[in-house]
Amino acid sequence: MSTYSRMQLLKLVENQQMSPEEALKIIRENSQLPASKPQPQPPQEEPRQAASADRQDLAGQLNKLLVEGVATLLKVPAGKIHPDADWKSFGFDSISFTAFHSYLVEKLGFSFPLDVFFEYSTINMLSGFLLTQSAGADISFSGEPAVQHTGHLLSQGSNEPEKFKDASQHSLWLVNSADRFFLDFWSRLTESSGDTAGTGYRPLLSAAELDKVPHKYIQLLVNTSSGQKMEVVVSGRGKPLVIVGGVGMASPMILHQLDYFSSRCRVISIHNPGCGLSEDIDNYSLEHRVKVIAEVLDNLGVSEAVDFVGISWGGLVGQTFSVEYPERVSSLILVSSIYEIVNENPQMNADAAMKKDLEAVEHGLDSLELMEYGKSINKQIFTKYMEYYLPGNNKSYSTIQLIGRIPVPVLIVYGKNDTIINTRQSKEMAAAIPGARCIEMEDAAHFLFMTHHEQLHRAMEEFIFRPEAARHFSLRDSYAQILDAEQLRRSELDIRGIEGHEGLEERLNELCMSYAYRYIRQCGIDTTPGAIHNRTDWVKQLKILPGYTKLLDCMIDMLAEDGVVKLLNSRVKFIKAEAEIPEPGQLYEACLQDFPEFKGMLQFLDYCTGNYKDALSGVIPPVSVLFPKGSSDALERSNRDTVEHGRERVYARVVHDILSLLISRGEGGGPLNILEIGGGTGLLTRQLLDLADLPNVNYYFTDIGEYFINKAKDNPEFTSLRFKTFDISKNPAEQGLALNSFDVVLGLNVVHATKDIGGTLANLRQLLVPGGQMMLIEACKRLRWVDMVWGLAEGWWMFEDRSLRDKSPIIDPYAWEKVFVDSGYQDIHVFPGDDERRFIADCVLVAAHKR
Repeated sequence: MSTYSRMQLLKLVENQQMSPEEALKIIRENSQLPASKPQPQPPQEEPRQAASADRQDLAGQLNKLLVEGVATLLKVPAGKIHPDADWKSFGFDSISFTAFHSYLVEKLGFSFPLDVFFEYSTINMLSGFLLTQSAGADISFSGEPAVQHTGHLLSQGSNEPEKFKDASQHSLWLVNSADRFFLDFWSRLTESSGDTAGTGYRPLLSAAELDKVPHKYIQLLVNTSSGQKMEVVVSGRGKPLVIVGGVGMASPMILHQLDYFSSRCRVISIHNPGCGLSEDIDNYSLEHRVKVIAEVLDNLGVSEAVDFVGISWGGLVGQTFSVEYPERVSSLILVSSIYEIVNENPQMNADAAMKKDLEAVEHGLDSLELMEYGKSINKQIFTKYMEYYLPGNNKSYSTIQLIGRIPVPVLIVYGKNDTIINTRQSKEMAAAIPGARCIEMEDAAHFLFMTHHEQLHRAMEEFIFRPEAARHFSLRDSYAQILDAEQLRRSELDIRGIEGHEGLEERLNELCMSYAYRYIRQCGIDTTPGAIHNRTDWVKQLKILPGYTKLLDCMIDMLAEDGVVKLLNSRVKFIKAEAEIPEPGQLYEACLQDFPEFKGMLQFLDYCTGNYKDALSGVIPPVSVLFPKGSSDALERSNRDTVEHGRERVYARVVHDILSLLISRGEGGGPLNILEIGGGTGLLTRQLLDLADLPNVNYYFTDIGEYFINKAKDNPEFTSLRFKTFDISKNPAEQGLALNSFDVVLGLNVVHATKDIGGTLANLRQLLVPGGQMMLIEACKRLRWVDMVWGLAEGWWMFEDRSLRDKSPIIDPYAWEKVFVDSGYQDIHVFPGDDERRFIADCVLVAAHKR
């Protein structure tokens, strides 16, 4: 076995005294690292007796049909659909399950219960179930053949931002670890603390084992689906900071950054292909490079957006990654970077050029040792990079057309005396990237990250950790302007609320009570005057689904309020005869005649309550009543055929006015990052589209499930938006949203539909920059017909914050004010602000700053 150190081998290769293949062979022999080849698979169970050819063919057709259905419905490339992945990993929710169920029933020619998706939670499992149900069925399918899963999910298909994947087993190899990043650490592969024999690498089962490595600096190889292993150095805990250097740069060159930022970040230095132990590749394109980086981050278990530092050529990688995977990037820092490679010194070799650049700076040669250790690429591979990016005489691969689409905050830092690149490029990038900040270091050159690291660290720290309070905008100071805007919009839109349609609210309340009475009689309940029942017994007798007992309570309360029953603790006593209760059909027709402008709402209410018996007992999914076959057409038709009577649009225009003020205060700064939560059908979004289209605004449209996200993506009006699924009731960082990164979070009728309003507001607060704005438009008046329609939605009754809400998810304006205070906000303003208008208000606007 050879005793060459890693650094000696690299020098031999660099001086062409040894081939890269020979050096890599020695490294593997020394470290006992298996050669790069497909990982061994666990033993497979012996196949059972083969099924008939017809049955095998049918099974293949079923799998193909399921893959095509998922791909079509959820806009997931077929190649990324793993047959053993859980449905939720594709973004299914109750609405999209309903649509998928309808699609399959239509294709297969037979029906099956919708809850089958929960029992058979993968494509393979469901296919097996359907195979047993499909005797004699004529299965049809169309479209492109389903692509078999052959590797990591990010290795195929489009460059659409992906959900973060769990690290696969055997994806990481521990090379070395230590508490100090001394240079000898870098040159000796055999001193691996993870291997008690000290003789080589050992595989880690998952990224979770990284946390068990007891040292500060960890040197790894990360498997990729294309077969290459990428070298990575990880240090520290906290917010992930990814660093990608120049073509031949290894981690010793960024020793200062590793050491400084590891005290508060998880610093991840990813070596380029052919650099250090990172294996060479055939595809040198930036598009392939960023896919590999996304895969490396997946395998490292990085689940939140990263601050990405691109140094020199690594800046090209960072620019491309930020555009292709915007939801994985919190900010981009370009150090001594470029948008195209031009050989500024064609007569000078790389070593001489690097030394010359150090000599251009006072005490620059003090960093020569770091540079020598950090040069970790052989000349053949370096030449291949240059040939790819310099196809002609001073003609280069350029990202200049790309960088204008970078959606994240950008910091550009360059040295005035740079001799490696033309600083003109740094200035042109600053002009081309919307809102980019640019810092020129007077006495620095290309390698400022080594020679002027303290200055660089201060600039990076200021940029990453101390975001400017959102545009220095104060709700308190602007209160009079906002109040004027509210009055103007009220007068301008002149929307008549329910109270403005005389007698309508009383008629609707009576209609809802009669629907409740009809439902109870349909279910066989004895309503004879004097009959006494126990509420708990009703839940069993009516077979009420677990999440809908509060809807039954809601209907019982209606009957009590209207004198039909009397409540005695948990008992219900009927006191009115059936003949005294108006028949709902007659009430419905009378309302249609007297209030034809509410036709859509009345029809939808009648349709929903007519399905109560089957929906609340689980014969049909309750949500399928609201969204038949997974479509929102019925709901949208109801809205179209109903006169506008809610004042949500008044406050949507006020939000528009506040955002306009905010944007005007921030001219010349970075882009305004706006996050809309619970975007749904886009009612609020459409009111703000002109602002979302501005070049200095990044507008993120989110919803809990893929259904509304995909509808929004298909909407030609929404082309300037960015999209992401987001469950506001859960930790945002675990869903890939960067904390402290949004200037504004806003939503329409969404926060009330969570288990705990205070907890949800606390989650959203984490996303705001210091001083950032929260603006919510929320219903504030409980209405019977709203409960009876939206009570079929699975989230309507999920509230558990009993100290705030007891019988309804809706809270009044004063409760909204209190819960914002308790959740850590300040300068809280609730509109309308006066008691008289709050008494009749159907919705409120709550605006507040992050404390």
